[in-house]
Amino acid sequence: MSSTEISYYALADSGYDKGPAGLIRRRPDAGGHVDEVFSPRTGTWRPTDLVSKYYLTDRVDEDLVLITAAEADAVTAWFGDRSTRPPLLGGRSLAEAWRVRLTGDIPFEALRERLGLEPHGSPADGLERDPGFRVLRNDESARLSLNVYVAPSGGWSVALEFLGEAPSAAAVAEVRAEVLSAAAELGFTATDEQTGTDAKSFSASPLPPLPRPIGVKKPRHQLFRLTFTGSLDKEQLKALQQKLRLSDDGDLTDEEDTEFGETYLPHDLGYRPQLWLSRADTERWTFGISNEGIRPPEEHIRQWHDQVVEAATEAGLALAEEWQSPTPPNPTPLPEPPVRTGLPVESAYYAGFAGSLTQERLEAIRERFGLSRRGKLDDDWDTDFGVVRLRDEPGTPVKLNFDRRAEDKWSFSVTYQGEPPAPELLERVRSEIAAAAAEAGLTIEREVPGSTS
Repeated sequence: MSSTEISYYALADSGYDKGPAGLIRRRPDAGGHVDEVFSPRTGTWRPTDLVSKYYLTDRVDEDLVLITAAEADAVTAWFGDRSTRPPLLGGRSLAEAWRVRLTGDIPFEALRERLGLEPHGSPADGLERDPGFRVLRNDESARLSLNVYVAPSGGWSVALEFLGEAPSAAAVAEVRAEVLSAAAELGFTATDEQTGTDAKSFSASPLPPLPRPIGVKKPRHQLFRLTFTGSLDKEQLKALQQKLRLSDDGDLTDEEDTEFGETYLPHDLGYRPQLWLSRADTERWTFGISNEGIRPPEEHIRQWHDQVVEAATEAGLALAEEWQSPTPPNPTPLPEPPVRTGLPVESAYYAGFAGSLTQERLEAIRERFGLSRRGKLDDDWDTDFGVVRLRDEPGTPVKLNFDRRAEDKWSFSVTYQGEPPAPELLERVRSEIAAAAAEAGLTIEREVPGSTS
């Protein structure tokens, strides 16, 4: 069955505790679909690429929650009157309680009808990733739904997902029995079953690990979010982006443009923070840091916070709202590096490039700089593609990092602790990077030299 109806996503943001952070609709268009985000300020819809970023590049911090048309109407009404109870829980990320993969030469429509799923788009659409779902519960404490995703290795992934309170063991068992019974009845083969760790007291026999399905993000949490008021002209924005080493995204003259730069901050020891800048309207700006992995040291979080406040204030913006994730009572201890000085990691140089890489060209870059072999080109989730120490003096290392920022987007960066690298070293590395990129067919988009004074 090919759906001709409009379907909807709510944006769930763990740092936004007052309800859904946004609303996206998907409507049919010329045999495919168009995604549009709702603007509460103007009451209009405008094109968005948030869905593709969520599924393909992991470049958004909100989770996409499939919702019904009635729930979408309730979200729109709530945007107009936020004094009422939000129609969806806020302050929670989308979590998973159970999942199973179903394979077999059976039309999806049979599974959709057997499980009573609402259609979402068309399974024939090659860009469709979640063709059906069913809401099981939505109240003040939790929202529970049964969702189907296209499995990356074929077939369908059926998942029990929730916002808020985790489902009980009995609730998980009941849904599991329904899905497996339907699968057996229709002739599907059930494999790769996995129980989420968030389900309350639910235990089962050890199951094989589940490959990461398209649509399930790496764990990512916001460390803080700072909202400023004030206007920026083109030069002020450029200076702000350069000071914080943000990519030069966004067009000030386009009122619908919301993203104005991002960058990965120096990282190590199991965490990877990303700083980003967005605009709600022409005089309201938000900086945030989202982190993958364990929580960074508190002193680093404070340092990043102060750097953002200082840069925004210098640009003429005024701090209006501030949210910081609470410090856990027993933070996960960081593994000890060979030499721990406590000195912050600083950036000395950054260059962003565009272009595709073959495995041969990637290996040539690694060999040229002596980079470690990290990451796989065919794994969309891999971002680290090599690192090498340019200076290995105790307590004051200098590193060259090669990263994939998005599809066909790459970056070289030089980071250090303690004494900055010599200008001669940076110039030699910069020259080598330019030559290596040219040989690999990469085009430079942005270059930010750091301070060595």
